[in-house]
Amino acid sequence: MTQPTSLADSEKSARRIVILVLLYCIPAFQALLPIIDADIWWHLRTGQWIISNGWVPVQDPFSAYGMGKPWVAYSWLFELFVYGLFKNFGLGGIVVQFIYGLAALVLFVGEGLLCRLFSFDRCNSNWQAISLGRLSLILLACGLATLATPYHYHLYRPIIEYSLQSGAFRIISELQPLFFRTVSEWLVLAMTLVAAFVLGWERSWLPFPTSLLLMSAFLTFQAKRDIWVMALAAAFIISQYQSFFSTARLPFALTRFQITFITAGLMLGIFLMGRHRELSEKGFQNIVAQMFPVGAAEFVSRSKYTGPLYNDLDWGGYLIWSLPNFPVSMDGRTNLHGDERIQRSVATWGGYKGWDSDPELRAAQLILARNREALTSLLLIDPRFELVYEDGIAAVFVPRR
Repeated sequence: MTQPTSLADSEKSARRIVILVLLYCIPAFQALLPIIDADIWWHLRTGQWIISNGWVPVQDPFSAYGMGKPWVAYSWLFELFVYGLFKNFGLGGIVVQFIYGLAALVLFVGEGLLCRLFSFDRCNSNWQAISLGRLSLILLACGLATLATPYHYHLYRPIIEYSLQSGAFRIISELQPLFFRTVSEWLVLAMTLVAAFVLGWERSWLPFPTSLLLMSAFLTFQAKRDIWVMALAAAFIISQYQSFFSTARLPFALTRFQITFITAGLMLGIFLMGRHRELSEKGFQNIVAQMFPVGAAEFVSRSKYTGPLYNDLDWGGYLIWSLPNFPVSMDGRTNLHGDERIQRSVATWGGYKGWDSDPELRAAQLILARNREALTSLLLIDPRFELVYEDGIAAVFVPRR
């Protein structure tokens, strides 16, 4: 009977290894997507600016409106990191490192669940022991740590600016609330309810996870771009506080040999997914050229045209990166530009009544426009402007002499 039992154990071990590999391939598959975030470009430019100048910017160096005005690059450390990756590994380096970071986060939030499933002996989580007093000390330490950054207490200025800004949350799609039109949004809602149920099942006051859940719910249901905050918080709470689940330990422990197989399987899965999606540096560049005005920016950089430049919000970040000598009129740093300017820009590009009275448009010597914008169609028939460049996604106009 020893051989069948051993064979059964081997099959059970193999099944669980395959399940673990597939489990970690799910977030990797989602992470292996092209860079479509327009803000990544001004983050890269900020990182380059910090390296070149040896300090963080205290005034905006990238936009015509913000030139000379106070500006806090609150994510300066992230910007140094992504610029270093880009400089050494190209666009692919940013995506690959994001996958590694995502895997680390999944390991962290899923620690409790993995411990229960695979009987790790060193899993003794003490998160339940975090009292209100200890949590207060942690918050105080975090607050004091911000004073050690280059911006000191000014680091809190963007938080105040964003909290007082409401117009951008009505206009910009990623800042709008969840509309529950996609499967992912319903899944996040389900995770939120399960996490709340788990905490309620504990029948005791747990300051840290309760505060974490409330903060995540506020951020996520206010703006869909922060949906990842609730996903991670709910996964952490469900994995750590699960007394309503069976506490029986399964007789399974991962050996070094099995961990090696899981790691090799995950790396093979990432490689195959990358090949399937053609995620090479050349492939990334082709995707960028389909989404951003690469050809138009190259044309402007080769030409003798001068600013001021007029552009829309979505392409402002890319133009900060690709046209460093042309301060942009608008970009994704909404706290810098303010609700009034953002609403006026959106109305102008939408071709609404009074579009031709926009003072920035009237003063512009160079207009870089999307082909599908209403303003582009209006400029094509406006005798005051001349089309000097056009490709599949962008057009460049200058005032007619």
